[in-house]
Amino acid sequence: MPTQGQNVGKTTTESLGGRLINGIYAEGTRITHVIPSDNGHGPNIVHVFEDWVSSDLKLTVLHTGASNTNSSEETTTEIRELDHGEPAALLFEIPADYKIGGR
Repeated sequence: MPTQGQNVGKTTTESLGGRLINGIYAEGTRITHVIPSDNGHGPNIVHVFEDWVSSDLKLTVLHTGASNTNSSEETTTEIRELDHGEPAALLFEIPADYKIGGR
């Protein structure tokens, strides 16, 4: 955990506007976090995340993340083929052979 006075980096947030993602309108935000190198001579560590959120569904429909660390990792989580219809009534029916308390 950083102590008071340590440089823990700089975070910036940027609005990306709106766009359709798999037929769902979402507003995007990019967050960039830069962590200075330990000795001031090596490369800074940079993490970049994008979140695309549907205000109608109150759901993140796309999240991406990337980092320039040794692993150069990238992640993507995306909602696809979302059905906006009502769920089948069968999903909420109690099975005919269901018994309470083993009776």
